[in-house]
Amino acid sequence: MGWPFVSRSRYDAVYADRERVRGERDQFLKDRKAAQASARTAARQYDEAGAVIACLEKKLAGQDQPATAAPDDARTAALEAEVADLRKRLARAQAETVALSGELAEVRETRRQIDGGSNRPRTEAVELRLAREQARALADRISELQTSHVADTRELHDLRQNGAAS
Repeated sequence: MGWPFVSRSRYDAVYADRERVRGERDQFLKDRKAAQASARTAARQYDEAGAVIACLEKKLAGQDQPATAAPDDARTAALEAEVADLRKRLARAQAETVALSGELAEVRETRRQIDGGSNRPRTEAVELRLAREQARALADRISELQTSHVADTRELHDLRQNGAAS
């Protein structure tokens, strides 16, 4: 069986579709890099805030232990306010990390759907092989349909002949 005839307009449509998919892939890669960078930043901020909170809590605990030192109410209040602020920042960083991980999962799912389940970008050779497989499958399906059409036409012709003869 020979290759099916492909018109120039069909070729242009396939080429345009391939370019569209490549553009989507490139945009996905840019979006994924941005999401990963944002997630790394949020994780770093989360770690830094956790370290600062731990340090401040140690300082506060250390100030409470010596009974000889007079408590400085203003300093204690300032440190407690700073701890509260850092806890808020930590909560925001955690929420942002969760949101970014959700977005990253959505982007990965979209990419799997675009690439047909693959996590790697397709090369031109892979795209060509896939296009040839699809063309071969379509040619086989056309052959099946033509064969069934011919058989149906013959049967209809025979029915008409037999109906006219009786």
